[in-house]
Amino acid sequence: MIGFYAYPIDGEWVVARSSLPALSIGEVITAIDNELLDSFYQRNRQYISGSDERWRRRAFFEAPYLFPPRFTVTLKDGRKIDVARQGAFQWPGSDAKANQTSRRADGVAILRIPAFNPAVFEDSAVEFLKTLGPVKALIIDVRGNHGGSTPGNLVDALMDRPYRWKAESTSANIAVLRAWGIVGKHPEYSWTSDVQKPSHPLYPGPLYILVDGGCFSACEDFLVPFKDNHRAVIIGERTGGSTGQPYSQRFGNGMGFSVSTKREYFPDGSPFEGIGVAPDIEVRTMAADLKSGNDPVMAKALELIAKAAAEKK
Repeated sequence: MIGFYAYPIDGEWVVARSSLPALSIGEVITAIDNELLDSFYQRNRQYISGSDERWRRRAFFEAPYLFPPRFTVTLKDGRKIDVARQGAFQWPGSDAKANQTSRRADGVAILRIPAFNPAVFEDSAVEFLKTLGPVKALIIDVRGNHGGSTPGNLVDALMDRPYRWKAESTSANIAVLRAWGIVGKHPEYSWTSDVQKPSHPLYPGPLYILVDGGCFSACEDFLVPFKDNHRAVIIGERTGGSTGQPYSQRFGNGMGFSVSTKREYFPDGSPFEGIGVAPDIEVRTMAADLKSGNDPVMAKALELIAKAAAEKK
């Protein structure tokens, strides 16, 4: 690992996470080993998986194997920082151990879910809802959640109205069909979600979901039903627009590849890949926000909750 993560904001590569003492969140990176960062990115972009250019740029610093074992980072203010790759590779989010939960004094509950793999993240989220009790509103934060397994039980626990999953199709007879035991029976397979009926939701109250470009795969599976039926207010930035159910091949030497075997669509049949889930209310996190520790997305959710509560009085 390289000890930090950065992604583009308004054309500049901004540090969003860092465990390096010399590199602060909000700093702007301009070069790697004296090569302009955009040039370094263009040389390596062919090795980055992504449904579109936006996603590739977002994922670039999550691929540490694209960087030299030791390299120098140049910052916008001219400072240079030496970086050494250390430790074993970890998929983004795999270092998370548990969900983060809190209850504010104003009656708002917050549930932060960093991943949907392993299953303990979904299971503990459902358990949290069972013990939630009366609250003014619930905020679920899935920013940076790279997915895992589709959290169907969590969706069921939050739905108070009919809902639909994504539609999908594949012409492949591997991965999807193999997993479902129907290899060779269907040369081409398509599926449109039936309307699901809610069944005793654990939390039927006001719901707000925070999202960003780091939300994809099973995280987007989670969001689509709420976007489709307007059960929740989705706030933040457009998600990645990824698809899944890959066919994977490993070569036994630490290398391998995965290739997607299906296309996914919104429940109404409109394109999903490379588009993602658009927020109902767009709120961008800027470099200044990262540097100061401000969270405009959370602030917007709290503002809307307070406004809704005031209108009820």
